[in-house]
Amino acid sequence: MFAIRKYLRALAASLALVFAALSPHAAAAAAAFVNAVATTGGATVSFTLSAGQQVVLFAGDFNVQNATISATDNLGNTYVLRGTSNDTEFGGTYAILDCLTPSATGAITITFASSGGNPIGVAAIYTGLASFSAASFEHAFNSSITGTQSTSTITPTSFPAAVISFYNAGSGTFAAGTGFTQDEEFNPTNNSQIAGVEHINVASGTQAGSWTVTTGVSSTVQAVAYLESGATGATLTGAASDTTSVAAALTAPPAPFAPILINMGTGPNTGTGDSLDVAFPKINEMVDQLFPDRSTQTPTTGFSITPAQGVTRLVLTPAGTLASGTVNMPANPADDQPFMVMTSQTITTITFMPAAGQTLSSAPTTLTNAAAVKWIYQAASGAWFREH
Repeated sequence: MFAIRKYLRALAASLALVFAALSPHAAAAAAAFVNAVATTGGATVSFTLSAGQQVVLFAGDFNVQNATISATDNLGNTYVLRGTSNDTEFGGTYAILDCLTPSATGAITITFASSGGNPIGVAAIYTGLASFSAASFEHAFNSSITGTQSTSTITPTSFPAAVISFYNAGSGTFAAGTGFTQDEEFNPTNNSQIAGVEHINVASGTQAGSWTVTTGVSSTVQAVAYLESGATGATLTGAASDTTSVAAALTAPPAPFAPILINMGTGPNTGTGDSLDVAFPKINEMVDQLFPDRSTQTPTTGFSITPAQGVTRLVLTPAGTLASGTVNMPANPADDQPFMVMTSQTITTITFMPAAGQTLSSAPTTLTNAAAVKWIYQAASGAWFREH
C-alpha cells in the first residue's frame, strides 16, 4: 500500500510539472480609468480607494509661480512629486504627483498644499499602473489658441505603457486628443476654471498628451507616462528600425533562481505539508526558471538597449555588421539570475554597462555570432560574474 501511495505522489508531482510548463505567463494589465474627483472651492478631495488601484494627482496654485506643491491623505499614503512647471502665460504653478503603491485603502481624503496658499487639485484613479516612466513629465502653456494643444513628446522607458494627460483652462470646450480616451471633465474650483483628464495605452513609440480646443482659451496641458503592470520589453534609442518581442516576464519581485522547497509533511494522509495550491505555484516558479525570458531586438549602429526587469536572454538581429552599440545590464536582478547576449552579426565595438550599484566582470569589447556572452548575478556582492 505504501508503494502505491508513493507512486501516486510521484505521479502527482509529474502532473504538476506538466501543468506548470503549460501554464501561460501573466500578461500585462492595461491601464484603466476608474474615477476622478476635483477640489470644489477647497483643498481636499474624498473618495473610496480600493485594493489594486493607483492615484495620479494634477495639483497647482493659480496665483504663485515656483510654489512648492504637495499632497497628503488621512490614511498615511505617500505621494511622489513627478514634475512641476510654472505657467508662463498667467502665473501659477502646476504639478503631477502619484501614489502607485498605496499602503492603505478605504475611505480617503487627500489634502493638497501649496507654499503659495491657494492649492487646487484633481485626483484620477486608475488600475494597471506599475511604475513611473523616468523623465516622462512634460507640459505646455497656450494663450487664446483654438485647435490642438499638446506637450512635448514622451517616450516611455519600456512598453506597454500609459500616457495620462491633464488640462486646466479658464473656459472653453475641449475634446480628447487623437487616440486618447477622455476620462473626465469637471469644474475643480469656485472661480470658473475647468479641468479634464485623458489617457492612452501605447505599445511603442512616442506620444504627446494633447487636447483639441473648439473655443479659444488660455490653458495648461501636462502629461506623464507610466509603465503598465506586467510591462515587458526593452528600451532602444537612436535606431529607427528597432523592434521588440519578449517571450514573458519573470515574477515581480524576481524569481529567486534557486530551489524552492516543497513541504512534504510528516507522512501520507497526515494533513501536514504544503497543500496543492501552495505546492503547484512553487513548482511552476522553478520550471519558469528553466526557460529564458527572451527579448529580440533589431538594432542599428549606435544603439542603446536596456532590457526590462526579468529578461534573461537578449538576442540581437541587426541587418549587417554594426560599428558600435551599448547594452545596459538589467536593473534589480535576482540572486543567481542569468543574463545572456547573442548576436546574428558582428558588433565591432560593444559596451556593456552595469546598472547603478552593480559591477561587471570580463565584459567583451566585440561581439560576434560565434560567441555569445553570459553572466550570473550574485546579489550579496552586487556583481555580474561572467560564465562564458
